[in-house]
Amino acid sequence: LKARSTATARRQQAATASRAQAAALPDMAQFAAGADSYYVQDCRQVQNNTHGIQTLTGQISRKIGSASSDKDVVQCRGMVDDAVRQATETRAILARIREHQAQAQNAAERNNRRMMYQKLSDNLAITARVLEDVVRRFQAEEARRPRM
Repeated sequence: LKARSTATARRQQAATASRAQAAALPDMAQFAAGADSYYVQDCRQVQNNTHGIQTLTGQISRKIGSASSDKDVVQCRGMVDDAVRQATETRAILARIREHQAQAQNAAERNNRRMMYQKLSDNLAITARVLEDVVRRFQAEEARRPRM
């Protein structure tokens, strides 16, 4: 009977120690889920930023066509600066998405992340080219205007 109670006590101690150890170490599934949520958040941010740049580019293009005052030109300059800042920020987020590829749990997920990175990167590159064209038009319009 005494041997049984000693064995039971040892098992209880081992179970308590095991639970304490498990509580002290982060759960790998929770860690993976956290990393995945950052990946998803970054992908959404790139999509939203790219859309925002596209919207700003359209607004700048329309404003250039109808710019009649210096106030319009100053407003265009601010919009160009915002679009360029947003594009730079989006490039940095894309770099993080590329790093997320290495954290994928398996080859299929790594491939999915690679394809998503490529899609987001291509969309941003196309948007940046259109923005560059609009900025060139803006600069030409700015140079054409007399200086005050």
